[in-house]
Amino acid sequence: RVALSCTWGAAGAAGLGALGLAGLYYRNPLSFRTKFHMLLSPEIPEDLRAMEWMEYIRYPRSKVLVVAFAGGGVMIGGIPLPEWAKTCSRIEGIDYLTVVDVHQKWYLQQHNKWRERFRSLFAKYEKVLLLGNCMGATGAMLFADMADSVVAFAPQTCLKNAKGVYWLNSLRLSNEMREGFNRLLRRRASECKRVSVIYSPLKDSYFAKYLPEHWVTMEKDCDELNVPVWLKKNGKLVSMLSDEIDALLKTEEESKYDPGAKTSMKQQ
Repeated sequence: RVALSCTWGAAGAAGLGALGLAGLYYRNPLSFRTKFHMLLSPEIPEDLRAMEWMEYIRYPRSKVLVVAFAGGGVMIGGIPLPEWAKTCSRIEGIDYLTVVDVHQKWYLQQHNKWRERFRSLFAKYEKVLLLGNCMGATGAMLFADMADSVVAFAPQTCLKNAKGVYWLNSLRLSNEMREGFNRLLRRRASECKRVSVIYSPLKDSYFAKYLPEHWVTMEKDCDELNVPVWLKKNGKLVSMLSDEIDALLKTEEESKYDPGAKTSMKQQ
């Protein structure tokens, strides 16, 4: 088992060295003891495990749950931490859950256990939206068949043809999994009624060609590598997600008449 990875391929020993100094003093919720332990042991510490699943139940009668999937290597040394919590906290009327893949394997390790936990929680809500960026977006799409809407920023959609660090990291998966990854991703996402995939032309946009065109929006005006960062800087991220949730609730009646209808932000 791997506790962390600077996406453990490209970083290798260099990533571990970065964790040894800079990562130990980087401001974050992990204790000094935990980070020191991670330098010496391949086991996953308990307080990092606790970050795998963090529920924010704020409204007793909320109809909507947003699940935010963390990406990979978000801190110096590759320590995975929850993402999207602050953004989700600014959206009115929703409960939200942040999840982290501490193994950094695109939420594929213990995948069925993830699905079991999601199934029991999702049953409490009328609508579920999955959200993520980069590896987190890939995770969101892999569970799309369980949700009503997916907003995926720059997902890594085809591991066998991935480049650089993504390809190196994918070598930790079986050849069978790497070969079938895109088919699995597309099959799961095709079972979701609302799929929106958004890329910046500056980073990882080559992954878009492995998805149906009607799912994909290319933000041509984006001058950032990271689309959510660009949207946030322009004051649009929270409003965009709020609009998607409003649209999701409005389509509830429509879906009764056309249960096979599928849409996306691009089609609206």
